[in-house]
Amino acid sequence: MPETPLPGSSFPGRCRKLLIVAIFVIILGRVVMLNVGVSLDKIGARDLASPFTRPVPSLDALLLRQQWSLFTDISPFNYTTHFEVTMEDGSTVPLSDSAQQNATGWKSVLFYSEPKIQNNLYASPDGQRRYLEYLIRRNRIDPSQIEGGVIFIRYRNLLKREEAAAAGTYYGPEIRYDLFRF
Repeated sequence: MPETPLPGSSFPGRCRKLLIVAIFVIILGRVVMLNVGVSLDKIGARDLASPFTRPVPSLDALLLRQQWSLFTDISPFNYTTHFEVTMEDGSTVPLSDSAQQNATGWKSVLFYSEPKIQNNLYASPDGQRRYLEYLIRRNRIDPSQIEGGVIFIRYRNLLKREEAAAAGTYYGPEIRYDLFRF
């Protein structure tokens, strides 16, 4: 009885596996390099950190500019970023990422870096626009039906200690600030 070769044991199969491994190594290698650079920058070795923190445009585009690094601090902030579109009929549709909402019990594990993503998007109008386009596709909205859209933040001032004690909360009233309208 002749032996049948194992699936993937042919030359094209091996090349495919090697390509997949190479892609993961490149992406994870970049994240490790970024972590090293951030750590060196934190201890004050900026000259040593600069080659590690140099941007890689192709990976930035791939990751929607969600540059993140493991084991670093998330700076505290008192705002949230929101995305919404106005349809031709005048209705306003808030955009959200259904993958986050459907995560239920795993949300805190899978989406722990979400505040960092919002921090990165705050400083990148181009990233905000690409994320808005992603959310439009994710929410299955026909772009031809959109009259306009807005990216805005909801901001809350931190109250002084005496004011917080009197108000019973650390935050002042919520303020809406539009970052981008189209």
